[in-house]
Amino acid sequence: MSIKENVLKIEERIQKACDKVGKKREEVILLAASKTQPVEKIIEAYESGIRYFGENKVQEGIEKIEKLKKYSDIHWHLIGGLQTNKVKYAVKYYESIHSVDRQALVDEIEKRGEKLNKVIDGLIEV
Repeated sequence: MSIKENVLKIEERIQKACDKVGKKREEVILLAASKTQPVEKIIEAYESGIRYFGENKVQEGIEKIEKLKKYSDIHWHLIGGLQTNKVKYAVKYYESIHSVDRQALVDEIEKRGEKLNKVIDGLIEV
């Protein structure tokens, strides 16, 4: 099955779920885990309507982000663990961090975000 066919099936399921609970489709994001996938597959997913992508390694994701700069409406999320020493890169390149698991990490994200005048969304791991 192609990426496009998969996206269509997933979109149908999302729409049914939204209808069931009274949500609008635009209130829900579909985040594709692009980790370990080549740029060509990300482009194929993009062409199928995906705009949110998740990477689990900061550096690998940055390489892809740089290669795909012309796709300015892509939203990049960091979905893997984050070491404090890589926060400065994560804050620069990602708009959301899904694996915030300690106060020291929150503090470093806040500090680095302030330097860039950027607010980073995050999900706290409990």
